[in-house]
Amino acid sequence: MRFLMALFYLWEICRILNREKKGLTEDSISEELQKLVTRDYSSNISKATCNRAISWLYFSGIIAFCVEITEMDILDFKAASRCYVMDVGLANYYLTRTGTDSRVLTGTLNENFVYINLKKRQDFPQEISFETPAFATYRGGEIDFVVQSLQSSTRYLVEVISGKGTAGTALKALEHGKVQKLLYLKGGMDGKSETILIYMLERYSFN
Repeated sequence: MRFLMALFYLWEICRILNREKKGLTEDSISEELQKLVTRDYSSNISKATCNRAISWLYFSGIIAFCVEITEMDILDFKAASRCYVMDVGLANYYLTRTGTDSRVLTGTLNENFVYINLKKRQDFPQEISFETPAFATYRGGEIDFVVQSLQSSTRYLVEVISGKGTAGTALKALEHGKVQKLLYLKGGMDGKSETILIYMLERYSFN
């Protein structure tokens, strides 16, 4: 029964992944899910029930969390501000069934893929800092991921770009000296900004 309930919540988590990239509107993933579920299905589902379902998904390795760094201040962070599905195939299955259009689906899956790659780099032997991957807000905008090398302490902004996107917030943070490098995941190099095809991320070294 708990397994079925957890998978039901996974459906709603995928809906959250498709939203505008502003993190959660509520204070926690549990409260965000509870709001969605009570609005769409039943008002009798409690926060404790949501917590149990999320815990099951997390400890089963199905989802993992992302920290929010506020205004690019490493000391000002909000834990578990976003979550991702730890299997791209499973994410694709649920996202497709929520009615996601192809453009949004590609962008969400690409970002999910990058999250999984960064999460692996925090396992032993650890390559990058922080307990979990992190995204950031800065001057009214958002940056997909913030990465810091353990070897050199070089700080990167990572942007998963689709179409002709330019990641204006990340460029602004780079220009203001908040980080040393900006990595575009799409496909060149311009000064401090690098662009690589997303499937080449596995071979990229943060150093």
